[in-house]
Amino acid sequence: MTVPGRRLAYVVVVAAAMAVLAATPGEAGSMHSMTPAQYDVHLKLSASAEAAAQELNSRVTELCPHNGVDLNVSAQPHITLYLTEFTPAAVPTALTGNVSAMAPVLVRCNVTMGELFVQGSYGMWAVEDSTCLQADADVAAALLVPLAVPNQPVPGWVSGLPPAERAQKTAMVQRFGSPNVFMQFQPHVTIAFDDSPDDDLAACVAQLHAPATVFEATTIAVGTTGPHGTVLRGKDLGDYAIGTPSSVAAA
Repeated sequence: MTVPGRRLAYVVVVAAAMAVLAATPGEAGSMHSMTPAQYDVHLKLSASAEAAAQELNSRVTELCPHNGVDLNVSAQPHITLYLTEFTPAAVPTALTGNVSAMAPVLVRCNVTMGELFVQGSYGMWAVEDSTCLQADADVAAALLVPLAVPNQPVPGWVSGLPPAERAQKTAMVQRFGSPNVFMQFQPHVTIAFDDSPDDDLAACVAQLHAPATVFEATTIAVGTTGPHGTVLRGKDLGDYAIGTPSSVAAA
């Protein structure tokens, strides 16, 4: 599937509009703290995929009781497209307005879940990358980078990566405010965070089996972030229907 030409044109047009919104004083930050805040622009899972992620999360916690991620109560499983710290002036009006505006031209990707894996203290359920997912993530990042706080610090977990990958992700943060964007986009669903010396997260995750899961991603949302890369349940700033079916985009 190729990226529809109308989406590429949309990036150029809306990026300019977003720059104006970000630079225009108004009510965008008047009802919120003037401190920069982190938000996660993400895809929602289908009901069945969410239930599968919740079950995996529960099983990890049974085996590794110091798991700091609870997908059944406080957090919601999600696939991050763009996670960064946004300027106070951008929240909520410019941020939610532009995600709402981009939603109709994004594609409802068919998402295939992959294997479970551990990276550092995180347990994750891999998402098979695709041209469709990459394109949606690229559009989201390109349109929202102008609203991000410049010169953000590199997340601590990046320091534990192999040198080449660490350098690439550091460059993404320096240029775009987030490590997992564009060529470094690595879609996944976080099911665990456990840095306790009393638990062996890799051993716990190795005992689990991820069910075969495929679904159509139909909703993009702006989520309030919690600890360990989570998105808080019931705290979204807005949820928006993705407008283009994958079958139409592929035509």
